[in-house]
Amino acid sequence: MRLSAQNFDINIGGHLVMVESMSVSITDNTQVAMTRGVTNGYTVGSCEASVSLELDSDQFEIIIKAAKSAGSFQDLEPFDISCFGSAMKREQHLEVFGVKLKVTDLFSIDTTSADKTKHSLEGFITSPDFIRIDGVPYLSKTTTRDF
Repeated sequence: MRLSAQNFDINIGGHLVMVESMSVSITDNTQVAMTRGVTNGYTVGSCEASVSLELDSDQFEIIIKAAKSAGSFQDLEPFDISCFGSAMKREQHLEVFGVKLKVTDLFSIDTTSADKTKHSLEGFITSPDFIRIDGVPYLSKTTTRDF
């Protein structure tokens, strides 16, 4: 059996959340170095990452309670997201650190559909811990030195 989305548990700020969908995208601006128009190594560029979440209303309520406790959605402090998947002998663990959320699509309904009401959130990573994939950091120690 292979890993699928149904094999993952998603913890957002310490709360188990059942997401409709989730994606984490990394922008790594590492580039090829050129000397007189010929490739000659590479340079390490800036890195950033974003998170997209889609939740139904029941799961969005978890985020609402956290925002209420913080005072507002904008007052929510960055938090960590942990995704752990297991299927037979295969496991995968993704950790995303210091995610600052913002609501992008507050409400989405389609009166011609029987789909659940959905809410979309996006976030950006604020921590130099950045991302770990199966315990391996994405950023090098050189990149995050002296942080």
